[in-house]
Amino acid sequence: IVKLESWEVPMLYQKNPQMEFIENDDSMVVFDPDSGDTCILDEIGVAIIRALGTSGNAETVTQVLAPQYQAPTSEIQRDVEEFLKQLLEQRMIIPCE
Repeated sequence: IVKLESWEVPMLYQKNPQMEFIENDDSMVVFDPDSGDTCILDEIGVAIIRALGTSGNAETVTQVLAPQYQAPTSEIQRDVEEFLKQLLEQRMIIPCE
């Protein structure tokens, strides 16, 4: 378990199977059928979701993305952790069981 701010977050995540993930060329629409909410992810958000695969964590996502982006690994990891936290808050990803 990784501690982010004041709450604990499990390390492995998966896409929420109750959400609909609809990919376009360089974006993704995420639809929550329970609330009717829709969110559009940009190409970096799509890259993070793809890098999660069937299950993953911030470290595995960072390892996948680091060769694609010219930025320090520590910066990529920090951004990935923050984005995963946002996805968790919006229920787009859930902890793996």
